[in-house]
Amino acid sequence: MESVINTLDRYFKAFQDQKRDWDFFIGLADYMNLLDEIPEIKDITEKFKEAEEKMIDRIQDAEKPAIEEVKAVYLKMLKKNKTGRKRFNATSSC
Repeated sequence: MESVINTLDRYFKAFQDQKRDWDFFIGLADYMNLLDEIPEIKDITEKFKEAEEKMIDRIQDAEKPAIEEVKAVYLKMLKKNKTGRKRFNATSSC
C-alpha cells in the first residue's frame, strides 16, 4: 500500500503547482483516472460512484413531482389573477 501512496503522491505533486489552468486540469484528470486503475483504491471509488448514482436517482425521482407541483401552483395563481400575466412597467410609479 505504501507504493500506491507514493505513486499517488507523485501524480499529485506533478499537477498541483501547474502555472496554466489547462495543465492543472489535465493533471487532475490523469490523477482521477489513476484512482480508477489502482486495484487497492478501486473498491473505494466504486463505493463512492454507487452512492453518487443513488443520490442522482433520488434527485431525479423527486424532480418530477416537484415540477408538477410548481406547475399546479402557477396555474392556480393565473386563475386567481384573471387578468393573466401583467408586464411590469418600469415607468409606472409604485
